[in-house]
Amino acid sequence: YRTPGRGVGRRDTGKGMAVTENYLSRFPGPEFNGVWHLNDDTAMGTIQALEAAEALDDVQVAGMDLNPDAVKALQEGKYSYSTGGHWLQGGFGLLMLYDWINGVEPTERVVRLDLMGVTPETVDEFEEMYITNPPEYDIESMSRYHNPDAQTYFEISLP
Repeated sequence: YRTPGRGVGRRDTGKGMAVTENYLSRFPGPEFNGVWHLNDDTAMGTIQALEAAEALDDVQVAGMDLNPDAVKALQEGKYSYSTGGHWLQGGFGLLMLYDWINGVEPTERVVRLDLMGVTPETVDEFEEMYITNPPEYDIESMSRYHNPDAQTYFEISLP
């Protein structure tokens, strides 16, 4: 792999599009076959720029957040990959804080949270499991205050 450059889109579709247009100008052809984004908003701008340049079939676009635009782009086959689940970190953090307030020290200072990866092949399953029928979490069973055997490992995944 070769990293031809680096750009910053700042969580903005328009800026993601502008950065990609600059890349297409600097590396015509395109001379790159993949673009990774820290978020889906800028990735959507890359998709727009690549479509306008008729280069989307030549470049894989990936990012993270699994926002509604990303889910749609995955379903349409325009987006190669997005990862997410990190939106649950706040809830898991509050659960650990609740335990700590109630006298249960965390067993680990760093909590591992596996994020799920979603592709065009798995996006319908993701939508069914996390959007159409969001999972319910039994917080009491996940709390070490209420359940001393509970883990401080939280997995969010597709089967």
